[in-house]
This record gives sequence, structure tokens and C-alpha cells, in this order.
Amino acid sequence: MFIRKRQSSRRPSYQIIQTYREDGKVKQRVIANLRNDSTLQEAIDTAQAKVTQFEQALIRIQQRKDTNQRSRSNSETTYRYFMNKYEYWQKQLDTLCSVKEIPSA
Repeated sequence: MFIRKRQSSRRPSYQIIQTYREDGKVKQRVIANLRNDSTLQEAIDTAQAKVTQFEQALIRIQQRKDTNQRSRSNSETTYRYFMNKYEYWQKQLDTLCSVKEIPSA
């Protein structure tokens, strides 16, 4: 495994890449996108911060929903939006934590 740097028009992004053989050919697959974080630990820290951020947002939305019944449909939409974000970042964090070690070049 290694970290690949991709340069876009705006800024670089990083990916964890795994190299493997299939039918005698060398192939690569993206294990995780690190986005703008250049190290695995930075990516884990970012994902953990996002999980916490969306977790707190979900708690606030649930509290508002419990006290205010009138805007229920709007809060349901907002709740689903934040739940999707939370689940995405939780999955990203799980993936990053499952990567044992990236050998240095």
C-alpha cells in the first residue's frame, strides 16, 4: 500500500492505494480517499472530527423535533441529511482505522 497524490486544478488530494495481481497483471485499487490530508493519521483525525460534528447535529435536531411538533417534516428532511453525512463519515473512519500501516517509500 502507498499514498498517491493527485493534483487537481485547485489543490492536491491523497488516496491510499493497494497494489495486487489479477490474472498475472498488476492492478491498483483505491482503499480510501484521504482528501486533503497527506497522512493516514490526519485523515483519521479529520474523519473523527466529522463524525463528532454530525453526531452533535443529530442530537440537536432530535431535541428540536421533540419540542416543536409543527415543523416535523422539515426537521425530518434535515435529520435524514445529517444522518447520511454521519453514516458516510463513520464508514470512512472505519475504513481508515482498518488500514494497519502504510510502508514509507
